[in-house]
Amino acid sequence: MVSVWAHTISCAIISILGCLYLSSYTAFSSMVTACVVLLYVSYSIPVVYKLPTAQLMLTRF
Repeated sequence: MVSVWAHTISCAIISILGCLYLSSYTAFSSMVTACVVLLYVSYSIPVVYKLPTAQLMLTRF
């Protein structure tokens, strides 16, 4: 179950980014690009962390 505070903060951030779009398209575009890049980084951190142990597990068989 999603907490109310997490949902409220998420909606507030999205609203602020929406207002940013009204003022400057370049600023909004850079924020979207930063979000995409940071999502890729956050997804790659566990993968990179697990690579040594996955390699070790594959060599056992």
